[in-house]
Amino acid sequence: MKVYQFISTFLFLLIFSGCLSAQTITIGQFVVANTYLDNNNKIEVTDDADAPILIALSASRPSFFDKPVQLEAKLVFIGQNGEYDASSIVTFSTADFVGSSAFSINKENISATILSTNNNGQLKVKYRYYAQGYSGEPDGWTEWFTKTDKHYTTVNLTPVPVTTFVGPDQICDEGTYTITNPGVITLQNATNIATLTNLGNNQWKVTREVGASGIVRIKSMVSNNVYTKDVIVGTPLSAISGPSNIYALRGAGIQDAIFSVSLPIPGVTYTWSVVGGSPGRVIFPSGTTGTSVIIHVKNHDNLGTNPFNYTMRLTTTNTCGTSSYSTHSLKVHPAQPGGGPL
Repeated sequence: MKVYQFISTFLFLLIFSGCLSAQTITIGQFVVANTYLDNNNKIEVTDDADAPILIALSASRPSFFDKPVQLEAKLVFIGQNGEYDASSIVTFSTADFVGSSAFSINKENISATILSTNNNGQLKVKYRYYAQGYSGEPDGWTEWFTKTDKHYTTVNLTPVPVTTFVGPDQICDEGTYTITNPGVITLQNATNIATLTNLGNNQWKVTREVGASGIVRIKSMVSNNVYTKDVIVGTPLSAISGPSNIYALRGAGIQDAIFSVSLPIPGVTYTWSVVGGSPGRVIFPSGTTGTSVIIHVKNHDNLGTNPFNYTMRLTTTNTCGTSSYSTHSLKVHPAQPGGGPL
C-alpha cells in the first residue's frame, strides 16, 4: 500500500512540476531568409565585414486566450569569442493577435547582424514574457528562455590566405625560406636527402645531407588547402626515356632512335654517352648534350644472331657539380639474311 502511495505522490509532483515549467507564451517559427543561407541551410559569413540578415519570428499563445500578451524576443549569437545580442528586442503584444481565437502571429524582415569578429557559432532565439493573471504562474517577467528546437550555424566564406615561399630553387648545402601565411610545414620526399629546421619568424632552413641529391618538396597545409615548393638538392639523377630494343638494318642502312630525359630539371646540363656492344656502331650524329639526343644504329651484319647489349648513360651537371650516371639498357638485334629481324 505504501508503495502505491509513493508512486501516486511521485506522479503528482512530476505532473505539477511540468505544469509549473510550461511556458504560456512561446516563440513558434524562427526562419532566416534563404538569401543568406547556403545549400546546407547555414548562414554565410566572412571575416571581411559584418553579416546583416533578415529573419521571421512567430509568437504563440493558447487558443481563446483572454489574458494580456507582452512578449520580448531577441536574436543571440554564441560564437568562438562568447555570446552577444545579434538584434534589438522584438516585441509581441495583445494588439498583434487579431481576434480572441488567434493563437499565432508572425513578424517578418527582422534585422539581425553577425559580427565579423565573432562569427563562428550558432544563431539562436531568446525570449521572455510578462505574466499577468496566467494560470499557475506568478505575475511579472519570466526568465529569458532559449528556443531549443531550432538554431542556425554559420559557414565562413572568407578565402584562406595563400602560402607563398621565398627562397632558392636549388641548394648545394643549405637554403633559408621565408613562408608567408604558413600552415603546417613539412618536408616531403626528403629521406636521406635533406632536413627541415624551423628558425622562427616564418623562416625555415633546408639542409642537404652529406653527398645526397634529389628533389624535395616544402609543403604548407592551411585548412584543407595545400601549397608546395620544390627544391633541387645537389645534382639529382634523371631517368632516361627511350626504346629498349632496336633492330639494325642491313648494309648501309641506319636505324635512328631518340632518347630523352623523363623529367628535365631547369638550369641543368645533360650529357649522354653509350657503352658496351660493338664499338663504333652506335653514334650521336648531333652531339651528346641536351634534354634529348638522336642515335644512329649502324648495321650489325655478319655479327651473329644474338642481340648486342648497350647501356645509355646520362650525367647531370649544375652549380653543385656533376652527378653519377643514370643508365638505360638497350639491345640491338642484328639484321638477318633477308633484311629483317629473326
